[in-house]
Amino acid sequence: MDKKIKIVQVIADSDLSGGPKHVLGILENINKDEFDVFLICPAGNLLTLARKIPGVEAYQVEMPSKFDVFAPMEMKYAFRKIYSSGNVFSPMIVHSHGPRAGLLARASLPHGVFSVYTEHRWDFDYHLENRVNEYFQLKYLRKYNFKTDLIIAVSSSVKDFLLKKKLAPENRVIVIPNGIELESKKLKVKSKNGDKKFHQITIGSVGNLNKQKGYDYLIEAMAIVVKKYPHITLEIVGDGEEREDLRFKIKDLRLDKNITLLGRRNDVEKLMKHWDIFVSSSIAETFGIVLLEAMKNGLPIVATRVGGVPDIITSLKNGLLVAKEDPESLAEAILKLVDHPSKAAEMVRQGHEIVKKYDWKNVIQLVQDAYRNVVSSKRTDGK
Repeated sequence: MDKKIKIVQVIADSDLSGGPKHVLGILENINKDEFDVFLICPAGNLLTLARKIPGVEAYQVEMPSKFDVFAPMEMKYAFRKIYSSGNVFSPMIVHSHGPRAGLLARASLPHGVFSVYTEHRWDFDYHLENRVNEYFQLKYLRKYNFKTDLIIAVSSSVKDFLLKKKLAPENRVIVIPNGIELESKKLKVKSKNGDKKFHQITIGSVGNLNKQKGYDYLIEAMAIVVKKYPHITLEIVGDGEEREDLRFKIKDLRLDKNITLLGRRNDVEKLMKHWDIFVSSSIAETFGIVLLEAMKNGLPIVATRVGGVPDIITSLKNGLLVAKEDPESLAEAILKLVDHPSKAAEMVRQGHEIVKKYDWKNVIQLVQDAYRNVVSSKRTDGK
């Protein structure tokens, strides 16, 4: 009798940023011979791509708010349909991602279904602008985490936050990082700066244009960098509520010829091939999968020492770490890479070695082991 474990991924975002990209990686790489795989998410890129993956059944549920009255009803219907499909005696795990999907999914679970939750966002650097909303979000996060069979933190900083704030039981929290696809990518060490003149250097950055990404400080850093090398350029990929403010800041600092806001792009990897340095100026970053993508594409990295970034970047080894909200330190690190191309190339070599441990071939084994352990531990304790 077929006793494959049913796995239902639930996420409230379909925009292929960190969390949705991680979910897509699970859907693409999980062993379909051992797991029946389902997805519940809103309309968008994730839903479209998931429906093209063999062995994945996807359900569209809009989740505009944690307090939406229709989403729980639609989710319960999807859960019942999945639960009754195939072998009804097969164990079923609902794996939700992020606070909104986590609240809606865990409040809608059918009886006898296991629950797994991944925290992608919360650590000590992250805050909501509305502190009242923050209080209630953490209150409900604590409530549901203590009813959840397993909580996955994407970095050590997330785990530390959950435990020190008593938002989850210590014996049910593990760290599993985000993954990156390396199989089709032959890693090469390239000297990005050594054969270029300073005026040809292009710096790149990728992220939503919001306060969390700290682009104010990167723009101010560029004002310092161009004093030494006036023709160095910066390209920022992404969009968001800060776009107009950033555009005015660029104009005010007379950096129109040096900095370009490219908006959302579907060819980030192609752009990375033309960049010489990658910079992350975030003031909060629980993981930073884009750093892995930059390493994969042979870019030396400058990043702020926040959240889960030190899990990925060891300063002076595979990149340079600087303090957050510090334009002078950002500028100094960028200039170090420009002025010392041989050291930058060595960081790229180290990065290629480090990024291999985040290959989906390795990460998916950790995810699958977690699923097996959830089911086996419940069977053992008789629940």
